[in-house]
Amino acid sequence: MIGGEHYLLDNKSVKLSLSNFIYSNFNNNSFFSSGRDALYALLKSLPQNTIYLPDLVCDSIYNACRQSGKKIKFYEINENFIENKFDLQKINKNSCILIIHFFGIPNIQLINNLTKSNTKIISDVTHIIFNKFYLKKIYKKSDYLLTSLRKIGPFPDGGILSSNKKKLPKPINKIRENFFTFRLAGIVARTQSILNKINNDEGFYLIKKAEKYINNSSLGGFDASNFSKNLTKSICYKKNALQISKNIHVLNSMKKFNSIGVVNDNNLISPYYVCLFKNKKTRDRIKVFLSKKNIFCPIHWESKTITKKSILSNRILSIPCDVRYNQNDMKMIINNILLCIEN
Repeated sequence: MIGGEHYLLDNKSVKLSLSNFIYSNFNNNSFFSSGRDALYALLKSLPQNTIYLPDLVCDSIYNACRQSGKKIKFYEINENFIENKFDLQKINKNSCILIIHFFGIPNIQLINNLTKSNTKIISDVTHIIFNKFYLKKIYKKSDYLLTSLRKIGPFPDGGILSSNKKKLPKPINKIRENFFTFRLAGIVARTQSILNKINNDEGFYLIKKAEKYINNSSLGGFDASNFSKNLTKSICYKKNALQISKNIHVLNSMKKFNSIGVVNDNNLISPYYVCLFKNKKTRDRIKVFLSKKNIFCPIHWESKTITKKSILSNRILSIPCDVRYNQNDMKMIINNILLCIEN
């Protein structure tokens, strides 16, 4: 199976770990239970009354901003996954902005345009966390970095705030016990399925139950578990970057097919590779076709609560290409996508 939850196969400390990279390159860090908890805690600590969000955004980020009491405004993301015609003259001076570096694409130009303003820049670097070169550039130019750990590895919980300029809020509450417990149980169940080469829905339902806990609970300054913090020592930064880069190199061969839009950048290192199809009908047909082949591709992002949302979300299919998979897996995905298109 390709896609779905990460799994734990080895949790031994390694050289060039994600933990070493974080602590050696980012001067100031705060761990929280989730990315949304981290964002909420940050926004509650900031005096700015307005936050600008990309129109391509998930409900959890939107709700964190809304619950923080900030006024929310949107800016448009184009097909290259950077901002589209952002009018800097009209930006509220007493504001902050969330810049998501979608699919490993660095939105450096927007950051550069905003550095002379009084706007506080929050960069979500979850999709670009393994691209050391761009990550350092973004860190230097942003006021805050935000990362969701459970999107990039086998972490039961975890979100990180970093800053080289500003004081950071710290978690004031203990871990989300129910959320952490069910997610960890789900990851362990998923691991057993992988090791024993069986299809087992147990892990899926446990993780789904964990998501219900966090979705239905109020946000706050909840801490990340020591389990997840220690797991950052077992993720080899360089190994992940190299494997992802190899996988994306294979997926880039889809550029020659006119019916599939992909980002034209050979320097991407993202745990997801994005395909843009002509319309929602085609995207959904391919998604269903792939799922029947045990290839589960998420959609970034379909929102049920945001009225102002990107039309891109109707065309996106995100292909998992992280370190769990190899070039043969990517070739198999490509072949199935093309088979579906041809039929």
